[in-house]
Formats: sequence, structure tokens, C-alpha cells
Amino acid sequence: MKKNKILRLGLLALALTLVTGSLVSGTFAKYVTTVTGTGTVTVAKWAIKVGETAATAGTVKFKLASTITDATGVAADLIAPGTAGKFSLVYSTTDTQVAHKVTLALDTANSSIEDLEHLQFKTDTNTTWRSFAELGTTDLQVDTYAAGLTATDKPVYVYWQWPFVNADHIDYDKDDTAKGIAGGDYELLATFTAEQLDTNP
Repeated sequence: MKKNKILRLGLLALALTLVTGSLVSGTFAKYVTTVTGTGTVTVAKWAIKVGETAATAGTVKFKLASTITDATGVAADLIAPGTAGKFSLVYSTTDTQVAHKVTLALDTANSSIEDLEHLQFKTDTNTTWRSFAELGTTDLQVDTYAAGLTATDKPVYVYWQWPFVNADHIDYDKDDTAKGIAGGDYELLATFTAEQLDTNP
């Protein structure tokens, strides 16, 4: 009898061991899946051109004599009182993928043409005739573009004139005659700047 009890107890202990073992193993067994993702960051493109040259800023020189539209009574390729003309700066921001601003200004600090103080300038956006120094204190033109919008070969026109008569300034004749006696070359510089904007205009 004792042997049977011992045998039964042994079998019962074995059965309990198997049951609790399966419960424990079931507690720690699980499916695990780990996925590593790879992301790609693309930097927005910055593409600015002035004429045919890629740039973000630069200074362009102009020879006014080659931009004359009215030179009655004056020899070819020369300027004098009574002459007028226009020049243009063409820029492109095609393929630029950020909001940006384009500014055109006259470089009054480095242009010797300021000595011809009676020359006057204006643009399509600044339509009042001003001297070089007066117009140079403000930007000739500022264009802004939201992200995704660009300009392709956009011209900015600058008009100039050397008035033949100005009733408000009777001393023009004396000053202009002195410039004519001196002759010589005068340089006009225009500065182009393209700048990224933090937000859409």
C-alpha cells in the first residue's frame, strides 16, 4: 500500500511539475518583430542666375553710352545733356525651391557716375525721376517669391536721362559745361542680391 501511495505521490508531483513548467514557459514566450526604417532628407535647391552667370550676389557694370535711346545732336556712343536711354538686368530663379527675395540697387559707393549729378534715373516701380544719389539710397526693385514660385529670365529696366533744360536749376549749364570740358569715362554699377526668406511672402 505504501508503495502505491509513494508511486501516486511521485506521479502527482511529476504532473504538477509539467503543468507549472508549461505555465511559466507560456509567460515568457512571445513573438517579437523589430523593423528599422531608413528616411531620406532632400535639401531644397537654390539656383540663381544673373544673365548667364550663376550667382547669389554680384555687381554688374553698365556703359550708358551703349544704352542710349535718344541721342539727337550728340555723336555716337557718347552722352551729353539731352540724351536718354535705358538698360536692363535680367535674372532667373528657376529651380529654386525656397521662398526668396531678389533686390536690385545702384551702387552709389563705388560708381563714379555720381559725379554727373544732373543725370536722372527711374524704374518701372520707382517712376519718379531722381538723381543717382537719390535713387541709390533705396532699392531699385524688390521682387519676392513664395516657395515653389520662381522667375525665368525676368528683366528689370532702369531708365536714365540727362535733361537738356531744367527751369528749377539755373546753374545746370555751368555744371554741365564743366563736365563736358573735362570729358572722360564714368562708371555705373548696379548690385543684384538674392536672399532666402524664412516664410512665404
